[in-house]
Amino acid sequence: AVSQEPNWEGLGMLDPGTAWAKADESGSLGDGLWAGGDVKGAGIAGLAIAQGRQAAEAVHAQLRRLGKREATGAAQVSKRAIKADYYREAKPAVPRKRPAEERLAQPEAQAEETLTEEEFLQEVSRCFSCGSCFGCEHCFTYCNGGGFTRLKEIMPGAYFAFSLDRCESCGKCIELCPCGFLSPR
Repeated sequence: AVSQEPNWEGLGMLDPGTAWAKADESGSLGDGLWAGGDVKGAGIAGLAIAQGRQAAEAVHAQLRRLGKREATGAAQVSKRAIKADYYREAKPAVPRKRPAEERLAQPEAQAEETLTEEEFLQEVSRCFSCGSCFGCEHCFTYCNGGGFTRLKEIMPGAYFAFSLDRCESCGKCIELCPCGFLSPR
């Protein structure tokens, strides 16, 4: 995840020239084996994290015998669909640079310090969850007709089931959805 090519020297069959490291679009290398990050090609940390998420969802689907999950791609959400007022304003975390004297004395050390756990948690709380349900319960709470029911087995992006038979078409759920998951289409 640091956008560097791995040193495959001495690893024989693991060399990317062999079929072992050739992953399909979902990252699958075969039965119960997934790859991600720089093994699939140099990229940024966010891409490696997304590939890890895809692998975790594939493992979940396989263990629950849900069949192969297809990648849905990024949700297209308009800026108007995001209710920024719902989220508290927070400045982004900025990694601290090590003092110049320390960087010069130890040139092999990282120039920037990592975020603390508290800073990390604050940073991830800034996410607007654009187009993905995060279980805020606005739709469930404000639905007059009881069109939303809680799922017994929740997973990221899937917290409620919706019944068109019970929907009164008031649009309150769409109006209140802070992340743009619910839309009139």
